[in-house]
Amino acid sequence: MQKLHNIFFKSDRTYTQLLRSPYAAAYEVTSNIHSDRYYEVFKIKVGFKYDFETMEKTTDPYEKYPSNEDFGKWAWCIQRANNEASIIAAIDRFNIINTPANEN
Repeated sequence: MQKLHNIFFKSDRTYTQLLRSPYAAAYEVTSNIHSDRYYEVFKIKVGFKYDFETMEKTTDPYEKYPSNEDFGKWAWCIQRANNEASIIAAIDRFNIINTPANEN
């Protein structure tokens, strides 16, 4: 299975994995242009790629990073007035969702 990356880049942002368990992950997101810093915490979900000719799943599952539509459902973006409060809130959310899917 393809696991989530420890560090990756998208647009002008760097995503760095801070916390990880079998059930949840937390990333620090920083801007490469501005001083923005926030955290994304989410349940780990497994996705499959599809063969659009046969409309069947391929054999390679992967851990999904949440899309915009997933935030507020199984993913949360956390940014507070100061970074210390943001980190504490991100860790708290991580601890809340860090359970097997059928328990949460």
